[in-house]
Amino acid sequence: MKKGAGKTVQARQLGRHLRNMRKEAGFTIEEAAAELGISGPTLYRIEVGASVPRPPDVRTLR
Repeated sequence: MKKGAGKTVQARQLGRHLRNMRKEAGFTIEEAAAELGISGPTLYRIEVGASVPRPPDVRTLR
C-alpha cells in the first residue's frame, strides 16, 4: 500500500458521511455550500474525498 493511502480512504469515508447528512437534510450541494460559506465545487471535492476539509470548515459543518 502506498504511503498516505489510508488518508485517502478516510477522506472518502468522511465525504460519504457528509453527503448522506446533506441529503437527509434536504440540501443540494449548492444550497449547503452557500449555507457554509464555501463554493459548490469545494463541497463537491470534500464529498468525493478529493479534498480534506480544513479544521475551520469542519467546525462550520457541526
